[in-house]
Amino acid sequence: LSRLGLKSISVVEEDSRSLSNRADELRQSSVDIYFKSISVAKNVLQNAHAGKAVNFRRAKRAVQTMVDITAQDTFLLLAMTNIKNYDEYTYNHSTNVAVLAITFGQHLGMSHKLLGSLGMAAMFHDIGKTEISHDVLNKTGKLTRDEWDLLKSHPVLGVKNLLKCVHLNEMLIRSLIVTFEHHKHIDLRGYPETSHISDLNFLSRVVSICDVYDALTTPRIYRERSYSAAEAFGIMLEDAGTAFDPTLVNEFVCFLS
Repeated sequence: LSRLGLKSISVVEEDSRSLSNRADELRQSSVDIYFKSISVAKNVLQNAHAGKAVNFRRAKRAVQTMVDITAQDTFLLLAMTNIKNYDEYTYNHSTNVAVLAITFGQHLGMSHKLLGSLGMAAMFHDIGKTEISHDVLNKTGKLTRDEWDLLKSHPVLGVKNLLKCVHLNEMLIRSLIVTFEHHKHIDLRGYPETSHISDLNFLSRVVSICDVYDALTTPRIYRERSYSAAEAFGIMLEDAGTAFDPTLVNEFVCFLS
């Protein structure tokens, strides 16, 4: 302070114009990072489909920016999840689940570091679907037994894809666990079928809730209409204690209501 020639500091109330400008900047930053994250998700999933290693660093930068924005205002970024792009559902869904998970995690009081891991796990949770035919993913009629078995394999395929990453670190390990477990139920039903899991990872429980909520509220080709938030809450609360952690799903409904 002495070198800068500052002799005193005064704390004054921020004027309304400055507050408004700062709010506008944060709002624009939220829009920018949301669409950038969709672009990152698209790049990551397309590379995975092409058999290339996941660009973990690029995804981490996008997720970390989402975490930083959420720390300033939880609901600006959350509002962006109302965007439902049917044509690019997979990329849109991956980003929406990441935003829902990060903002919900912030609400739950998770640390900055854990929010980063949660966001990464959420963005990568469906990476195994890049190995599944679009004909199966978008089939309007009932899936055959073989098609259903193929679809149920995507968590394991996702783990194999993530293992192509060069460096195995804590964040990647958490992403591997969530990718494997996000379709497992709290009562340990669901898929993949396992005999060695006695309890689900906490991040998996969070991502599972965010995944189903966004899927229910998004228009899909095989469904006549998407559900409203209230309808989705009702469906999910009915499955509290079987599919979902009852405490978490109740808290999630309160968070978004």
